[in-house]
Amino acid sequence: MIEDMGHEAHGAMNATEATVILKSSQFDAMIADIFVTKDEKLTPDGGLLMITRVRRSPNNLMINSDAPILVITAGVEIPGGASPIQLVLNMGADKALRKPLDQVELQDWINSVAPKVEGGSTQGATQESDPLSDDPTA
Repeated sequence: MIEDMGHEAHGAMNATEATVILKSSQFDAMIADIFVTKDEKLTPDGGLLMITRVRRSPNNLMINSDAPILVITAGVEIPGGASPIQLVLNMGADKALRKPLDQVELQDWINSVAPKVEGGSTQGATQESDPLSDDPTA
């Protein structure tokens, strides 16, 4: 989908893989799913970890810590009743969207933070192989 909008995208299955990619290239924006599953179980290696690594350890990672971060969530509640959207915004995400995604809102955000360059495209990173899935449980 991001490529269809004229941008370059790189995917990772989790925050650990995303960190490796972020160290090797500069990106205009990052998109992450708050929660990532492995073997059908939630894992801590998702968007929350990626935000922490990008915003709190930029010198250590040598990445563009100012790049905008969009976080996507199916809206599950965090234990203790905290709002996942408020949590990621407090941690340093620039925007958070609930699944299923409003495609126009997503496209507007991407184009506003990573405008296309004449004769080429900008780079954006996705944290998960398909965080843009319309599946509200993913």
